[in-house]
Amino acid sequence: MKDNARAHHDLVEILRMNYPQSNFVADFNQNYTADKAIEWLTRDDSCLLKELNRALRQQHLDHLFVFRYVINDIHQQLKTEHDKEIKDKEKTLTLYRSQVISEFELSQLLQANTGELIAINSFMSTWSDRMKAIDFHKEQHHVGLKHILFEIEVDYTKKSRPFAQIYGKEQDLTLFMLGCVFRIRSIMEDHTFHCYVMKIELCSDDDCDLKNIFDHMTKDFIQPETDLITLGSLLHRMGELDKARKYFQLLLHELDENDPDRAHCFDGLGHIENDQGRFREALKYYQQALNLRMSHNSSHTNHSLIALSHIHIANDYKDMGDYNEALQNVEKARTFIRQQNLQEDRIKEAACHIIMGSILYEKAKCIEALDEFQQALDINKQQGIPDDHPDRASIFQNMGLCHLTSGTIIHNPTLALDYCVQALIIRLNTLPQNHRCTGITYRSIGLAYEQLKEYQSALKFYKEANIIHKALNKTFNELQKTENDIKRIQKHLSDPMLRPTHQFKTQNSQNEAPADIGAIKFKTERISPQLCSTEVPIQVVTRRMILLGRSNEVKSSFGDALLAQDNYFMINQGSSSVTYTNESSHIVGFRDFYGRKLMIVDTPAFANEYGSNSIIRTKITHSLEQAAPGPHAFLFVLEFTPELSFSEEDDKKLCEFLISIFGPTIHQYIVFVFTNLEKLQRAGIEIDRYLKQRCSQTFINLMKRCKNRYIPIDNRAPPNAKDASFAELLLIIDRMLNENQGKEYTYQSSSLQQTLKFTTQM
Repeated sequence: MKDNARAHHDLVEILRMNYPQSNFVADFNQNYTADKAIEWLTRDDSCLLKELNRALRQQHLDHLFVFRYVINDIHQQLKTEHDKEIKDKEKTLTLYRSQVISEFELSQLLQANTGELIAINSFMSTWSDRMKAIDFHKEQHHVGLKHILFEIEVDYTKKSRPFAQIYGKEQDLTLFMLGCVFRIRSIMEDHTFHCYVMKIELCSDDDCDLKNIFDHMTKDFIQPETDLITLGSLLHRMGELDKARKYFQLLLHELDENDPDRAHCFDGLGHIENDQGRFREALKYYQQALNLRMSHNSSHTNHSLIALSHIHIANDYKDMGDYNEALQNVEKARTFIRQQNLQEDRIKEAACHIIMGSILYEKAKCIEALDEFQQALDINKQQGIPDDHPDRASIFQNMGLCHLTSGTIIHNPTLALDYCVQALIIRLNTLPQNHRCTGITYRSIGLAYEQLKEYQSALKFYKEANIIHKALNKTFNELQKTENDIKRIQKHLSDPMLRPTHQFKTQNSQNEAPADIGAIKFKTERISPQLCSTEVPIQVVTRRMILLGRSNEVKSSFGDALLAQDNYFMINQGSSSVTYTNESSHIVGFRDFYGRKLMIVDTPAFANEYGSNSIIRTKITHSLEQAAPGPHAFLFVLEFTPELSFSEEDDKKLCEFLISIFGPTIHQYIVFVFTNLEKLQRAGIEIDRYLKQRCSQTFINLMKRCKNRYIPIDNRAPPNAKDASFAELLLIIDRMLNENQGKEYTYQSSSLQQTLKFTTQM
């Protein structure tokens, strides 16, 4: 990696921007040293930990990348101190951490089974004194959040990510390295201290389950790589394609031209393009990786990586339908694998079998294809690949398709259904929500049910597939296929003459009940443990939010989604905001959301009419009255557009308008909501790049004054994915409210007070 001096300079600039009054920043700039990293992190006046954990929580890659040298220094210092403590400490130790979390986060924890793993994506400080941790949460006054006490068992005899006591601080404060993984032992409610208590234990690096996860996530196709590249690969596997792309591009910029790790970055970028159906772009990256590895072709390890590159290229050609090129690259991969004849390369041989089988299937040679898939499955079993590994899902999926092919001796839709359901269970467990491959498997199950003449069940799974492909919003032909499937099934269901008798029977075919998708999903979902014998009442917290925006359509559409109602806020969409006077429109809406009562208040859009339209001011005043005693947040709703949004002059008028209407404290209560995230993804534009290149400097400064509080929303995401985004929005509002000492916005603008006085007298 290049010198860290630039990273230090960039980090200091970030801290200066976000903490302009802090004396710590200048001291940190001049005197930081790697051997004192923990001290700099935990100083009473330090803003490092707050900024780092915020970057980790929001996955702000620009900031995380700048923090890389600090994270590395802390890791090295923790490891050194941890190794010393192993000799002096007792075998086991119990530590405590008190924390406040949202109702949504608590509901996720309550669904966890005993024995499940949780990962901490930030540095975690703990106490050895239980009462001190409890007293700490008593001192915290967080409106609408839940208290949870983590009781942590650690065993010094087990190898794990480092943790150590922080010297020079409180004598019982211990810091854990970010990324520590814990196993849940129990969770229950403590009525005495009014909190939930979760007992967890720190996992050993040799923990069987954890080892299987990390081994097969980082060794299958990635081979040896640095921690930084692993992070990019994990982001990709999580479905965070934009963040993964940006991370690999940042790494490429930092790595020297001949650094062999650049090939891993090219691989990662190729995988992202392939996942999004841009096969030609993916091929370019895979070829760059191959060229770099060929230039370093001097070791057995590199022979293995060259084989890996040929596998990637073969798979990409297969996806493009160029089977001759795909087969040629499979043979090249096998040549390098045979030269090595290493046991660990057997998994690459299995990948070759999968590609060969897929090509044979496309050529209607299903018996030969099935044999290739069986060989791949046998290799996976021999290599000890976990039963729920994504590769097995791919094999089961393809074996199912072979058995769905009519006119062959292996045609058996009942067996095909069994294989495809196995694939679906694995994919629901291991892939990001709404992954393209999951959509393909839903369709395969639909095909199986259709061949079994169980049309209601087929329709259910076709619709599930259609939802995923619509959410992805790509140009894949899968979307067209599922839409044709749905039309075909609906035609069967509407015409009794098209319902022939069953040729094959399944377990549920005798009672004619359609397949239960939820029953299949249930096999992968966690069952909530019983917390106590009596039902515990949950305090309902209200969040009052006011929608602001430049477009009625964009703003009201987001409001509808937040309320989970169609056309609730929709009004006459004219070019002028005066159309808001439509009496049939709603102004206020409510929704119960994970123990919270959401109150959403609409306002008229104010594009191009700043300060000149008294009707707008009057209507905004009316909206504020509806949110009495005051809103907790103003949601400024905008949309991502590939083109330049508003001019510098427009944005200056916007800033003046906000101050004149709402007063100078408005910046403390604004959260920006950017909709149409799918447009950026389709255009291949990262969010940070969009904000820098498509927004005026005035608007960027406005966001800075609002502490860069924003959240992107994918309009085409399914309801459950949108709810996850809304939960994150509420977390942002909760943190903002805490910064405002729990106080809602109050009227302070003289212009607004005059308007209020006027409307009161009418």
